[in-house]
Amino acid sequence: MTDLPTWEVVPRGGQLVWRVCGMGMCVEECSGAKAAAEFDALCRSRGIEPPRHGPSLPERGPSEVDEPGV
Repeated sequence: MTDLPTWEVVPRGGQLVWRVCGMGMCVEECSGAKAAAEFDALCRSRGIEPPRHGPSLPERGPSEVDEPGV
């Protein structure tokens, strides 16, 4: 499968959480490692081999500070 997962940090209920999405599925967790593990488990539960390409570790996403005027 060529649909690589995307990693981003999003606000939820006043907290920042990691969101991993790919192949029409998304997982949100408080840590990147938990989100990655849950995404892999979700893939496997649906009979899909999780993609092994992409970032080896989650990276911080952009913030409002990164774009002046936002």
